[in-house]
Amino acid sequence: DLWSPWDADTNGVDLKVYDNVDFCQQQNFRIRVMDDGSVEIGSVNSYGNKILEVTDSSYSDCAIVQIWDRSDSRDNDNWFLEPANTSAFYCIDAPDVFNLDHVNDLNAAQKTVDNFKDLGYGACRKDLPYINDIKDYAKHAEVLIFHGHGSNSSFALYNGKKYGENTFYTVNVDEIKKILPKSTACHISFVYFGSCHSADNGGSGQNLPDAAVSQGVKCAIGFRNNVAGCGQYIRDVMETIKDHPDYTIKKAVEETNKKLSWRFKTDEDDSPSNPNNLYIAGDKNLRLGKRY
Repeated sequence: DLWSPWDADTNGVDLKVYDNVDFCQQQNFRIRVMDDGSVEIGSVNSYGNKILEVTDSSYSDCAIVQIWDRSDSRDNDNWFLEPANTSAFYCIDAPDVFNLDHVNDLNAAQKTVDNFKDLGYGACRKDLPYINDIKDYAKHAEVLIFHGHGSNSSFALYNGKKYGENTFYTVNVDEIKKILPKSTACHISFVYFGSCHSADNGGSGQNLPDAAVSQGVKCAIGFRNNVAGCGQYIRDVMETIKDHPDYTIKKAVEETNKKLSWRFKTDEDDSPSNPNNLYIAGDKNLRLGKRY
C-alpha cells in the first residue's frame, strides 16, 4: 500500500502493508518484465512510471522500500519474483488395490519425494488420495506427480468407499481442468502423469498433459501408450536433477535416458524412455533444481 492515490504518484513515498480495500488504487501495481528476467513494480496511479526501489540501494535488514522514477541505470528498482509455493505432492493411486508392484512402486515414490526434499521442496507422498484432496493439494503445489492406472487420456483417483468397497473417479481431459482450474494451475511448474495412455493423441490438446498446460501449468509429462516403470523413471529423472540442478526438464530426460537402467528398454513400446511414448507438453526448458 502506498498510503493514498496521490502518494502513489509521488517520489519518496514508503511502501507499507494495510488491509485490502476494494477500488483502492494505491494498492495496485503494474509488473514490467525485463530482459534478464527481473521485473519492475510500478504503481498504477503513476501509470507504472514510479516503481518500487530499495532506498540508497541498501542491502541491510529492514531497509526501506519506496517509489521513485524508474531508471535504466540503477539496479535497486529491479526485482526477482520467486514462487512462494514450493510443495511437491506425489499422489500414488493405491498400489494394493490396483495390483501394482507395491514395494518397488512405493520405494520409488518415496525416493522421488526425498529427491525433491533435497532440492528444497516441501515434498510429501499421498497414498490413495481422494479427488477432493487432490484439488486441495493443487492449490498449494508447485509440482504434482500422479502414479496409477489410466487409459484413453484418463486416470483413476480414489473417491472413497461405497458399501464397503473401494470406488474410483475417472479423471479425463475435462475433469483435469476442474482439478487444475486456471486460478490454481498458473502457480504449478510441473505435473507428471505416470499412467498408461495419459497423453493419447499427444499434441492434439485432447490429453492430460496438454489440458494441464492449457490451464496454466508450465510443463507436463505423460505417455502415449502403455507404460511400465514410470514410477522408477520419474525417480531417476529427479535423481539426475538433484545431481545437476541447472538441468532443464529436457536435458534431465535426455541424460536419464542414457543411463544403463533405461538403455535396454528404449526399443520397448511400454518404456517411459521410448521417445515414441514419452510426451512433454509446455516449457521443456523449465528447471526444477531449486539450488540453481
